[in-house]
Amino acid sequence: MPHFPKSIWDGRTATRNDLDAVRPPDHTDWVVLLGELRSMQGYILSLAGNMEAMPDLNKEITEAKTKLNVLLAELERLAPPADLHGLVADLQRELEDVDVRVEHERLKSGVKKLFLRTRFLEKAYKDLKETVYYQLEVLANSTRNQIADLERKNEARHQAVRNDIAELQDILQNPDLGD
Repeated sequence: MPHFPKSIWDGRTATRNDLDAVRPPDHTDWVVLLGELRSMQGYILSLAGNMEAMPDLNKEITEAKTKLNVLLAELERLAPPADLHGLVADLQRELEDVDVRVEHERLKSGVKKLFLRTRFLEKAYKDLKETVYYQLEVLANSTRNQIADLERKNEARHQAVRNDIAELQDILQNPDLGD
C-alpha cells in the first residue's frame, strides 16, 4: 500500500527495515518503489486534470458583463415610468457594487496552492529519482567489485590447479623423483 500522498515514503519495506545496511534491492523493494511511483503519478495527473477543469474566470466575467449590458440596453428601451427607472438605477448601482474579487482571489489562491503542490511533487519525484539512481550506482559498483573478487579467486584456484597438474606430470614422467 503506497504511503504517498498521505505521507512521504522513507525507503523502508517489509524486507528492508534498516536503511544503513548496504545490500542490493530485492523484489519487495522494487514492488514498493513501483507502487510509490504509480501513486505519485496518479496524484500528479489528477492535479493536472483539476487544473484543466477549473473555469476560465475572465471569460465568465466578460460574458456576465455582456449580458448585463444587453439587459441594461433593453431596460433603457422600455422607457419605464420614473419610479421604476429609479429602481433600475439602484439595481444597476448594486450590480456594480457586487464584488467578484473575493471569488477571484479564492480561485487564484486555489491555483497557487495547486502550483505549490505540483512543485513539491516535482521536487519529491526528482529526489526519489536521484535516490534510485544513487542506489542503482551503488548496486552496480558492488556487483563489479564482487565479480572482480570472484575473478581473482578463480584465477588463484586455477593457478593452484595448474601447479598441481605440473607437479603430477613431473612425478609421472620421472617416477624416481618421488622417492
